[in-house]
Amino acid sequence: MITELNIDGVTSYRSKSTLSPINKTSLIYGLNGAGKSTISEFLYNQSAPRFAKCSLKTNQPCEILVYNQSFLNDYFYEEDNLKGIFTLSKENKVALQQIEAETRELEKHLAAQQENSKLAINNAAKLDQEKIKASGKVWEIKTNFSGGDRVLEFCLEGLKRTELLFQHIIGLPLPENTPGYTVDDLKVEASSIEGEGAAPFTKISTLSAGWLGIEGDSLWSKIIVGSQEGSVAEFITQAGNSDWVKQGLQYVSDDKDRQACPFCQQDTITKSIIDSIRQVFDE
Repeated sequence: MITELNIDGVTSYRSKSTLSPINKTSLIYGLNGAGKSTISEFLYNQSAPRFAKCSLKTNQPCEILVYNQSFLNDYFYEEDNLKGIFTLSKENKVALQQIEAETRELEKHLAAQQENSKLAINNAAKLDQEKIKASGKVWEIKTNFSGGDRVLEFCLEGLKRTELLFQHIIGLPLPENTPGYTVDDLKVEASSIEGEGAAPFTKISTLSAGWLGIEGDSLWSKIIVGSQEGSVAEFITQAGNSDWVKQGLQYVSDDKDRQACPFCQQDTITKSIIDSIRQVFDE
């Protein structure tokens, strides 16, 4: 049991006060503000800094249990919407308070989400209304420009519905500069190439191309053949590959006596063979 209780330097205890209980059951009473709650607060939380000068002694180790307002605040949780129903547990109280705070925050976000959804619906409705107005205005402009004389009607082929014309117009890139012509200019130009007012263009005169008669010259019917001199001339003629052989000459050297064939890559080309081939193509 507690044998000595010292309270000093806290609330109404300006100087040290000592209580020495001699019985297992002791009753402490006094006027309001006398310091009864201070004693219970010290016993409930002896490690609090404000009780640094306070102390107690016991005749044997014992567990001190305190039931005061601090205990109620720490362990009892009462929901605002359920008066009289509470939860006993310090840990549960903290958890329930956190849940309640998060629930309130969630409700705020849900309310904001609903508000944003309403705004989105309203904005979508306004956008649809503006599209209807814009497409109607586009159709009105189209009617003014193509109606009556209908000169420019052909420019709107396939776009004779309000929605189709509007989608076509908004899909066009904006010009960097203001066009240097008017609708009347377009009508004049269109009238000049189509309709009753179309003006015929002067035909281009026939070009004189007498030089084309050279194609009938007998020179073009003459067959040009290579020289028949040289040991390989007959073979080239029989194979009919003179152009191919002549092309290969640019890949061989006249100075080497033995070198690789540019076609088969074998060392079969000698200086005498090169001389014989060149005789075939001697101009």
